[in-house]
Amino acid sequence: MGRESHRQRELLDRLIPELSERLKEKDSAKISLFDKRKEIESSLSRLRELLGTNKGEIKSYHEYKTDFEKLNTEDVKNLFVQLDDARIKETILSKIRENIQEWHDDLDKIIKCNILEGVEILIPDEINDLKKWWTEKKSSLKIIDKQSDISNILIKGQNALKEFTEQLKTEIDSLAKEIETKDKEIREKVSEEAAKQVTAELRKRAGERLGRVEKLRQLYFQEFKVFTKLLEEWKEICSSLVGIHDQITGIRAKQKNEIEGNLNQFKTEEMKISLRFEPSGDRVKFGKWLKDEDFFNKDLHGNYKQKQWPEKLSMACTPIEVVQSILKQDSSMLIKTLNIDGKESIPIDEDMATKVITTFYPFTEDTDIDLQVVDEQKLYKILKIAEVEWDDFEGILLNEKPVEHLSPGQRSSAMLPLIALVENTPLVIDQPEDNLDNRLIGKVLVNILAALKEKRQIIVATHNPNIVVSGDAEQVIVLDALSDSEGTCKIQGSIDKDEIITNVIEIMEGGREAFLTRGRRYNLNEQKIK
Repeated sequence: MGRESHRQRELLDRLIPELSERLKEKDSAKISLFDKRKEIESSLSRLRELLGTNKGEIKSYHEYKTDFEKLNTEDVKNLFVQLDDARIKETILSKIRENIQEWHDDLDKIIKCNILEGVEILIPDEINDLKKWWTEKKSSLKIIDKQSDISNILIKGQNALKEFTEQLKTEIDSLAKEIETKDKEIREKVSEEAAKQVTAELRKRAGERLGRVEKLRQLYFQEFKVFTKLLEEWKEICSSLVGIHDQITGIRAKQKNEIEGNLNQFKTEEMKISLRFEPSGDRVKFGKWLKDEDFFNKDLHGNYKQKQWPEKLSMACTPIEVVQSILKQDSSMLIKTLNIDGKESIPIDEDMATKVITTFYPFTEDTDIDLQVVDEQKLYKILKIAEVEWDDFEGILLNEKPVEHLSPGQRSSAMLPLIALVENTPLVIDQPEDNLDNRLIGKVLVNILAALKEKRQIIVATHNPNIVVSGDAEQVIVLDALSDSEGTCKIQGSIDKDEIITNVIEIMEGGREAFLTRGRRYNLNEQKIK
């Protein structure tokens, strides 16, 4: 724990009960962000399919449109005007019929559902009172009757949709006959003139091609609206996540001084504990992600590793700040003045900020189809950046030095008050003397044990008599080794019991001195330890 700052933060958070709900909200927002990304990726997949339909025919929109307009002279247009109108009418009514069929199918799914599905298994067979209550409640609520009534209404709705579909079919069939008739009339008009006949046929084919592509464009446009809505929802979740994090930061900052005071209740001249707190300062995982995920590209960004772009970006911004700057195309969001080692520094300059935004902005206008398109790979990277974990930096300092940079003994000295105070569950400590010098054991550890033993159960395995004696152990268990891997309980009892005193003195080096020190402290009779 002393070597990992995020573990220190987790322990410190457990000293602030009001953080629990906010941290749950943050976890929930992260899950929502992941789920929304999957929805966006599904929409992108549908957009990709539309762009690839008929070997990417949608890309020929301008070509088809130009060809059609060349052939669609005023004379030809007048020749086809009635036929074109009929085809448009047929397309409109066919779309309505298609929508109605979707309604019908959705209603069919609802009708087949059972309101009581999965309810019976929730009632244990052995609890008769609950079964009786459910039988009465089911009857009083008239659940089965209401489901039947609702199903009948839905079936009536289905029947009405069927009637409407038949009505539309009649209209569509009539238009189909009209189209056939108009097409025949056009062929008859141009049959005597070979040039007009060829022009009419070419115009017909060009119109069919253009109509096919225009339909694809319309489908693409509709799906792009769905995609845009999902992306806006995703942005809202990002903003919500930032808002929740800001609340967490505020709570931690507010409690910092109080926690420091609690940790220093066992303070000595040799040991002063303080907390280093940097809002949103823990971006280690973000920096690692920028390196490991190949976020940057050598072809686009040059020798970015030597320029330390991953380090600079993670130093200056949180993942969501990077995302927001790219999507808003705002380079100023990346350029910040930071205090690094007591000096003001700007890790990201204007050139780097502009390069990051221009190379990762995922939207462009496709002039071939007159629609906006998305670079999926760029957007995937942006979506995933937002899910990279970042947090406040909270570190424990011992005498103004980070504990992760100290010796194991010093690290343990600083961490022990935190571990001891963080909760009331039993605390098991295995041979703390291995990492603590005798001075700290006598001045710090025994005081902690003595102060906390009334609040929680503490179990210590030790060879140090000061921990046992000066810590006022309530129950001492003397173990006798049978082998390297087995032992047995030799004796157990109170620290004031004669047999316990004798065993401690005989087994533990310094045991007699420990009892003498305790005796002087409590003004006890020293006779029984001589």
